Amino acid sequence: MFNRLIDDQPVVILDLEWNQGTYYTNPKLPHEIIEIGACRIDAEGHIESFFSRLLHPKIYRQIDKHIQKVTGITQEELNHGCSFPSAWHEFVQWADGAHLVTWGRDDFPVLKRNTEFYHEKMPFDPPLDAQLLFGYLFYGAESRQFNLHSALAEMSIESEIPAHRAVYDAEATNLLLPLINEKLNDLPEEKFAHLLEVLDKEKRIALAKILTFPTSYINYADAIGDSRVTRINCPVCGSRANFAVPWFDAGKEKYEAIVRCHSHGYLQGNMHFKKGSNGKIVVSQRISQAGESQVKSVKNKYHAFKMIPENKRHHRLEMKLPQGKGKNSTANPSENVNNNT
Repeated sequence: MFNRLIDDQPVVILDLEWNQGTYYTNPKLPHEIIEIGACRIDAEGHIESFFSRLLHPKIYRQIDKHIQKVTGITQEELNHGCSFPSAWHEFVQWADGAHLVTWGRDDFPVLKRNTEFYHEKMPFDPPLDAQLLFGYLFYGAESRQFNLHSALAEMSIESEIPAHRAVYDAEATNLLLPLINEKLNDLPEEKFAHLLEVLDKEKRIALAKILTFPTSYINYADAIGDSRVTRINCPVCGSRANFAVPWFDAGKEKYEAIVRCHSHGYLQGNMHFKKGSNGKIVVSQRISQAGESQVKSVKNKYHAFKMIPENKRHHRLEMKLPQGKGKNSTANPSENVNNNT
């Protein structure tokens, strides 16, 4: 399965369910895994074995009502679940060096943050995103994102597998893999080369450093004017990186930037703000190594942003850099920012 991408490595389809705080978010762990589900498949795509564990949450002890409604997981089940480290050790041993496959790009970053929170090792490479492959191979665009059961319907696959539990969604994903693999094997070399570029970009995103931290600000403009909020440190060496493209509003108040580390090259920054339960702004950043095409894309978007007359940008914001220098702003606000970078 997927020999054109991962040679003869065995495949494990992984799916996760996670909980979050209703009124409080721990910035070190915004999403806490409560279920690990997976199935191991052979070279012909047949399921060899299943893995399923419910976890007892440590941070968000009460299951969110919406998550309970969607998944059907009860509070009593979680109360009798095992710890994340225990389940993770079991999973690593069971998966035994397989290459992971997920439906969508969200599971692996959440898994990374949970392993980091519990100081556990991550022995797996970023997974193949079956959702991305499905959109790319069947509809010509990796951005065509179908939820799992919509994709099954698109392929006229009828399934009696229950929805929205991790192990069941992993099992349902496997119904699509033979079709995806067949389409992959028939892909012309030129298209395959482009797909490899897309997957390389996704791998860099999956390996990105994700930071979430609260501030004492109420207004977005104040937050983006503070260099302690907007600075970017290289996720590899930790050194301060210099801005090549400053933070700018790339649409819907999601900010992008390009910086350069002298040792590790260009990095792409993505940032967004949200209001915490106390009305103060919480910042989330994702910092990943950037290829040439990513740098060019962000520069083009920044150029388009600059072409908008300032009086027509509404509330879209830009971080001002010192004249002629690609370094962080030297603003010195009076507010104290709790930036745990």
